[in-house]
Amino acid sequence: MNTLQPKRTNTPRGAGIASLQDAARLLSLFLSVPIYAGSRDELSLSAFLSQAIFSESFQPCYRANYLETLLRAEEQRAIYVLEDPLGTRSVLILADENALLVGPFVPEAYQEKHAHALLSKLIRPDSALMLRFKVYWCGLALCGMDTLTRAINSFLTYAQYSASDFALHRVSFSSSDVTAVPASKVIAPDKAASDTLAKIEERYALEARLMQEIASGRTDEAIAALHRMLRQSRPQEGLTIDLWPQDSAMAIMRTIIRLSAASSGLPAPIIDAISLDYAQQMRTLGSDYRKMTRLYERMITDLCREIRRMRENGYSPLTMRALHLISRGFSQPLSIGDVAAQLQVSESTLARALKADTGKSFTELLRDMRLREAAAALSTTSAPIQQIATGVGINDSNYFVKVFRKKYEMTPTAYRLSRRGGGVQEV
Repeated sequence: MNTLQPKRTNTPRGAGIASLQDAARLLSLFLSVPIYAGSRDELSLSAFLSQAIFSESFQPCYRANYLETLLRAEEQRAIYVLEDPLGTRSVLILADENALLVGPFVPEAYQEKHAHALLSKLIRPDSALMLRFKVYWCGLALCGMDTLTRAINSFLTYAQYSASDFALHRVSFSSSDVTAVPASKVIAPDKAASDTLAKIEERYALEARLMQEIASGRTDEAIAALHRMLRQSRPQEGLTIDLWPQDSAMAIMRTIIRLSAASSGLPAPIIDAISLDYAQQMRTLGSDYRKMTRLYERMITDLCREIRRMRENGYSPLTMRALHLISRGFSQPLSIGDVAAQLQVSESTLARALKADTGKSFTELLRDMRLREAAAALSTTSAPIQQIATGVGINDSNYFVKVFRKKYEMTPTAYRLSRRGGGVQEV
């Protein structure tokens, strides 16, 4: 933090709270750390403390009365870098009548020996306490001080402040500042969030419910489960600034939804085509949480509809197993004999079952799966068409163009242009 350098500007200094929040959003582009912004009088500490506290006994800098004292400080402009005996850190920026609280975060990934050494200075940790501390530490954002310093410099400049106007205070609490307490009393205070382990169990239960509803094809119930899960899992719900790291969240959510559909028996190419379509749309969202939620809802709706359609068709168990094997092996040379051998039935038995249930032959089903996968790749990648054809198991590019045009009534290039709006390499 010593590297904070003044950056002179001719613009008026002392931005209002609206500009401060805009600057905080800029800060969020550099960091994945919780950020709380507001006036000194109205900045709510409860949400911050629910994230920050492992044990109030061990973390004096995260006691409400201590933070309130800093907020009431007479200094107009100051930066407090807080470090507690457990190794976590936070930064409080006082900018005239406004305040910004960044954190908590940790400077390094969890290491068992280091964690044990930290706790051992304060208490004799048992296995249960170590587990709880691991969950706590790994639940905090990971951020180096150099990265934070650069981000704060950018924040101050954008908010029309000069770093030279801010007094810098390093507040480091050590084990000598902590009163010894028995292990039985090392618990989160009532004002903090509910017990961390209980919250983890609740989150897993909500995920299981969401997956169950999707696998059953129940759209309304699945969307309701989605909203319950999002409300519970948003780490910064209710804050002035919503800075949920959406890139990772969206990838995790798509995986959960995709695996739920896979457990229903829905063929992988159908799942992949839908998943890739929404992955492309999500890349352009920025930090729009509401639009992200709507895309989750639409993705779930599409998959549930396919699951219901599959079940309403009344496929036999043999056909379902065959479709699953085809969806796994379509990119490689695959014959009805290969699938029949894996299912331990004759080729004629399998052929009759597929025709009776789907109205299509094995060859037609295999071709359709390959073409659906190719269509998804054309929509979401810039790979050469020959490469896409080979990747889905069709090595003859002329044949690929012919069958693709027959199914989609346009060439692969025209299809790609219609979905992505740009020129790409033709066969």
